[in-house]
Amino acid sequence: EPSEDRPPPPRETAASPSEPPAASPAAPSPATILPPSPGRLALAVEPWARVQIDGRDVGTTPLQSVALPAGEHVLTLTNPDFPPHTVRVQVEPGREARQVISLWDTVGRIQIEVSPWARVSVDGELWDTIPPQARPLILTPGDHRLGFEHPTFGTREVRLRVAAGEQRTVCMRMDEPE
Repeated sequence: EPSEDRPPPPRETAASPSEPPAASPAAPSPATILPPSPGRLALAVEPWARVQIDGRDVGTTPLQSVALPAGEHVLTLTNPDFPPHTVRVQVEPGREARQVISLWDTVGRIQIEVSPWARVSVDGELWDTIPPQARPLILTPGDHRLGFEHPTFGTREVRLRVAAGEQRTVCMRMDEPE
């Protein structure tokens, strides 16, 4: 008989239908990403400061142990007698960063001695009448003008350049000729 009437022989397959397909290797599960553990910050400021961390008010120094996410943070320190001071601090996971900052190191302190007395201005703004001087004059680093005015002895001016951390005394005798 001619071979045309017969169906072709079955083809060989890799797996027989009675065997289950081989399991594909399990896809690796994505690694569980945990945020780094927080760190802590202890902060002391001389004389004292109101503290913002990354723009959020956290209180007045001293700060004992503030929990913070690990990484860099911006601290803004304010005290009405000083210009605002900003520092960056790195907080490590699971560790405590300790910072001790002196606002006095960021400004100059000027003690003024005036005889007999004068109204004292700083850069054209009235500051105080001296004596008495209850607190030092706190100035930002740079050039400043101190004006002294007495109704009988007239006015005088002193120009000074102030450095950060500097302490200086300025003496003015209003009753002596210039």
